[in-house]
Amino acid sequence: MAKPERKSKVERDKYSEFLSALELYSIALVRSTFRVNRKEYLTVDDTDVSFKLSSKSQDVKEAHFDVCSTLNLRVISEQSRTLQLWVSATFELHFHGAPLDPEFIRRFCDSEIRLIVWPYFREYVGNISARMHVPPFVLPLQGNKSRSSRDNHS
Repeated sequence: MAKPERKSKVERDKYSEFLSALELYSIALVRSTFRVNRKEYLTVDDTDVSFKLSSKSQDVKEAHFDVCSTLNLRVISEQSRTLQLWVSATFELHFHGAPLDPEFIRRFCDSEIRLIVWPYFREYVGNISARMHVPPFVLPLQGNKSRSSRDNHS
């Protein structure tokens, strides 16, 4: 049984080396759609907020790869179930690093990528909602759970 533990430590060490070697070369907003029901958004405070962040690698080469990360945010009224705010945004990130193991890239897209891309989504959602002439919607600091009620409006 000592060998599997040793292998997992070796894998952890290799994954740490993979992460250390990664360099974010560029990040770009490539798609966005949004909708607001201003009347509902401005008058109803009891809401259900849900969001989903998904990331997938693409164009994997020997020393670089891209990640496509998409956020889908929905704010709906608890009582009427009316959509108040909907934002979908996709960022493409380009990374350099070597060696690139496809399994490590998949693992990175399932986990650590959110630490890099989440601040960009937070800034984008806050800015785009403010341009809708409603109080800016502020996503939580961590992008790992949805919340109920709109306690984050100014």
